[in-house]
Amino acid sequence: RSTLFPYTTLFRSGASHSVIAPSPQGVNGTRQVLLGWSDGGAQSHNVTPEQTRIYTANYVTQYLLTSQITPAGGGSVGASPTSADGYYSAGTVVQLTETPATSYVFGSWLGDASGTASAVSVSMSQPRSVTAQFSGIATADIAVAMSSSVSQINSGKPLAFTVTVTNLGPAASGSMTLIVNLPAAYSFVS
Repeated sequence: RSTLFPYTTLFRSGASHSVIAPSPQGVNGTRQVLLGWSDGGAQSHNVTPEQTRIYTANYVTQYLLTSQITPAGGGSVGASPTSADGYYSAGTVVQLTETPATSYVFGSWLGDASGTASAVSVSMSQPRSVTAQFSGIATADIAVAMSSSVSQINSGKPLAFTVTVTNLGPAASGSMTLIVNLPAAYSFVS
């Protein structure tokens, strides 16, 4: 028989009986996890009481912490301490730290955390849900094309190059340096 409530029964003295403490158990982001039995027995074990005896299953309450990223792929959220399944014992303070993906910046926390600091703490006194909000960064996308004035190079003849630099990205570009490496037989005039 499984129950979350205290359960009392009468057993014949000296008879062996099985006791089981279901674990974990719970719903909606709150669960109870077995810490142990008062007699030190396993989650499921046999007892043979010779007299009146109380066996107590001790549980700890845990709450689920869920984290989301907006937009998907905009970054990640790390938690300390870590949890394999997102559940933390009641009273645990979890530090969340955001890390933006390439071409994103962190904006703010939403839900059960708020603010714009890169790290926040969440106290696990109930199930919690947080969202890390990121924004894409506009970047410059520079294209360089070079063409010559002649199709065949002749020694002693002038050769002119046209270099075209184009910004294909949505953001303005900063200053840049264009380096042209000439063969040893050639020199730059102007």
